[in-house]
Amino acid sequence: DTAVSSRRLLVGIETWRAQDVTRETLDGTELFYIHHARNDTANSRSIYSTRMTLDVTAVSYGSDNAISMHLTPLDQPLPKETYPIQLEAKRVGRSLRVRVFSKTGAPFDMTEGSNRVIGLPGDVVATSIRERDGHDGDYLVEIGDASVKSLAYQRLSVDGSWTTVAQKKIARTYL
Repeated sequence: DTAVSSRRLLVGIETWRAQDVTRETLDGTELFYIHHARNDTANSRSIYSTRMTLDVTAVSYGSDNAISMHLTPLDQPLPKETYPIQLEAKRVGRSLRVRVFSKTGAPFDMTEGSNRVIGLPGDVVATSIRERDGHDGDYLVEIGDASVKSLAYQRLSVDGSWTTVAQKKIARTYL
């Protein structure tokens, strides 16, 4: 498989730099370059991933055309093998316990600005969100509207609009 052998070659090239800044999808079909950047100088740096391709036939000492970066100012889909994105939502007293995670169980940071949870019906924006102490990926969300029956996980698009990725009815639970 070209992607897997490309990845092995790339890791071999990078061993002298003492840092591996690439990640591949679980099935090995896509490579991503992980880097820091900021989309606004008023903001802190964020971690981004950029799709990349390695042409193993072009790799040689001093070559500068073996790696292609697929940069775009447009929205890009999440990497393969992350779908379906799942949302858990349980009522805990007056709060909601929320967890958003990938197909493999990796949690999404709901305090990061490109992620949000809203209440349905009515697109009710959360009044507060905080990570539950000692529970990586679990958040306590305050909606402030008792009529909310479901939650929606949304991602921020480049144009400033929100796209709904997953929805879930709120379950009742007790701590």
